[in-house]
Amino acid sequence: MFISPSLTPFCFGAGALTAFLAAVYLTLEARENQLREDFRRRALSAAFVVFAAAAGTLALALTEAPLMGRGLTATPWALPLHLTTGAGGRGGNLYSMEAALCPGALGCRGPSLPHPLGWGLAQYPYLFSPTLTIADAAAPNVTLTLIVWTLTGGALLLFPSLIYLFRIFKRQR
Repeated sequence: MFISPSLTPFCFGAGALTAFLAAVYLTLEARENQLREDFRRRALSAAFVVFAAAAGTLALALTEAPLMGRGLTATPWALPLHLTTGAGGRGGNLYSMEAALCPGALGCRGPSLPHPLGWGLAQYPYLFSPTLTIADAAAPNVTLTLIVWTLTGGALLLFPSLIYLFRIFKRQR
C-alpha cells in the first residue's frame, strides 16, 4: 500500500510533535484575553504530551527506523541538537505562560528549527536512506551556481514585498 509507510507509530509520534508549536503560535495570535488564556492552557498541556511523544518517538526510531535512530543518538551532533531542541521547547513553555506579558518574546520560535535540522542530520549522508546520498543527488556545479544567483535575485525582490505585507496586515489596530 502506498501510504502504509506513513501509518507507523514512529510517523504518528513525529507528527504529534507539531501540536505544541501550533498551540503556542495560536497563543501569540489571539487578540482576546479569554481566548489567549485558553490557548495558553492548551499549550501547557501540549508541552507535557510533546515531551512524552518526543521520548516515545526517539525510542520508536531506534526500533522502527534504525538508521534514523542511530543518527539521533550516536552521532557527534546528537546531544547538542537534543539540548538545543529541549531549550527551545522550554522557551516555548515559558512563552506560552507569559504570552500576555511579553508578546515580543522569541521563545515560541525556538523549537521549530532544530526539528527539521535534526531530521536532516540524523539521515546524513543520505537523502533517501539507504540508496541515495546527498552527494549523488547534487546537481552539477554550474546548475548550483545559477540557482544561488537566481535565489539571491529573487530574495531581493521578495523580501521587501513580504516586509510591506507584514507591516500592512500585522500592525496593531
